[in-house]
Amino acid sequence: NILHLIVSCIDSQQLHTIICHVMNKRVKIFNVRSISPLLRTTLEWETFEQYCVWQLVSAESVPSESVVDVLKDLKDGHHYELFSSMLVFLKSVKPTERV
Repeated sequence: NILHLIVSCIDSQQLHTIICHVMNKRVKIFNVRSISPLLRTTLEWETFEQYCVWQLVSAESVPSESVVDVLKDLKDGHHYELFSSMLVFLKSVKPTERV
């Protein structure tokens, strides 16, 4: 997975640069239709790698409906990186029946 390769070897300055490109619409990273399986895959990644992915998800303004599916796969006592990132991500989302 190219995304894993990128986030496994970047530093915070490089992440900032990528985020700027994403927010300026110069780079698109995620396909909304396939983001849930990708997020499930990240559950096995290192903490900083997961942090990078969630920063990029937020920068790209991925619709919340596209990411909430992964919540059902989380286990209590595990995946704190995703729990924390999801809390911050959903904080600014208006509640709906699905979210």
